[in-house]
Amino acid sequence: MNGTIVEFDLETQQGVIEAEDHARYPFSLAQWRSGGLPDVGMAVSANLDQGRLTGIIRQPIGQQRAVGHTASADQAPRQQTQNLSIVAFVLLILGIPFGWIVLLPVPPLAVWSLLQLRQSPERYTATSRLLAWAALVVSLLLLGLTLAVDPQQVSPP
Repeated sequence: MNGTIVEFDLETQQGVIEAEDHARYPFSLAQWRSGGLPDVGMAVSANLDQGRLTGIIRQPIGQQRAVGHTASADQAPRQQTQNLSIVAFVLLILGIPFGWIVLLPVPPLAVWSLLQLRQSPERYTATSRLLAWAALVVSLLLLGLTLAVDPQQVSPP
């Protein structure tokens, strides 16, 4: 028998299924054989044995067409801040109190970030470009100043 769940109370774990012939049959959660919980409006199949339902299962649903969201012609794609730019800038800030060793990965990260920004500029915000350039310029400046002011700090003992 095929039908639809028209009532279901989770507290009492009782419900009612209306069959295709409009007959109504009560059921309990103990008779439910599908994963998840029954819900009102759900299409079900069950065995009808002397007026009682047994083996109630959710009716299989055919494969549904995937619906994605695409930007319309008048809508610009959503931009994001690039993570590499943020990492480079954070390392730059950490390099000020912790020293030159923390600054070493900043220029390669900033250059890598700028290359990615160049490949797909429509994906990223202007903030990403600003962070990457700031990290690159300031890190090179700080590394240069470290070498100029105290070259023994950078050279091995």
